[in-house]
Amino acid sequence: MHLGNNAYGVVLEEGTNYIKSFSTAILDLFISAPDEDEPVLYEWQLEVQRHLDDPEFSLLRIGITSDSLVSAEVRRMGMETAPLLAGSILGMILFVVGSSFRSAKPLFVSETNTASGE
Repeated sequence: MHLGNNAYGVVLEEGTNYIKSFSTAILDLFISAPDEDEPVLYEWQLEVQRHLDDPEFSLLRIGITSDSLVSAEVRRMGMETAPLLAGSILGMILFVVGSSFRSAKPLFVSETNTASGE
């Protein structure tokens, strides 16, 4: 396995170029499939993610990401926050309407009014 430039937090053995430890390693796994197989790949990725959460792998903290996992998460977050969007827009409208009422006495006096003696 070649990590190349994908190891981070590297600690070398003193006086050598041998790696003593590292904190993070990124392993790229590229999978391509026709568009019609995307649901199968998505389910496979979810199953891999479930297996990585097993106590069997507790020594290592492993995570995966992909376009389909990210877009599913964005879609989920959008569905959760959509009801809040309507409330936010209503709150802004109420604020603008409520703060647009003017009092009987103007806050600022224009120069044209003071020059004409009004």
